[in-house]
Amino acid sequence: MLVNKSDLVDEYRLREIEADVVYRMTDLKPPLLAISALSGAGVSGVVPLAARLHSSYNTRVPTHEVAEFVNELTARTPPPGNVKIRFATQTGTAPPRFSVFATRPNDVPDGYLRFLENSFRERYGLRGVSVKLRLKSSR
Repeated sequence: MLVNKSDLVDEYRLREIEADVVYRMTDLKPPLLAISALSGAGVSGVVPLAARLHSSYNTRVPTHEVAEFVNELTARTPPPGNVKIRFATQTGTAPPRFSVFATRPNDVPDGYLRFLENSFRERYGLRGVSVKLRLKSSR
């Protein structure tokens, strides 16, 4: 996310803006870049940021890595109730899409899905990129 006119506000105000964006966009966690189109400050960082986001958007993770990661996650923080997550795989890119196979997919709370999404985002460098998770029945 680009924040233009950064030359008109002080550093403290820029941090407030960043905190507000983080608060409002908790799931996406977009990177912020303060720029000034008038003075050119920060503009040199736009292309590298766009390239990194494009790369993240097209990330491909091997199936065994996804499966091992989900096994680690569920061992450390199991889903609530009698739900068992059996397997996970990446099913697409642009944006990264993952299918998670569970014994009772309808009983997985939204909060746990957000936990999984954010874990994928953190582990595979997908900050600022939409991550799609689809729960499927393993039966």
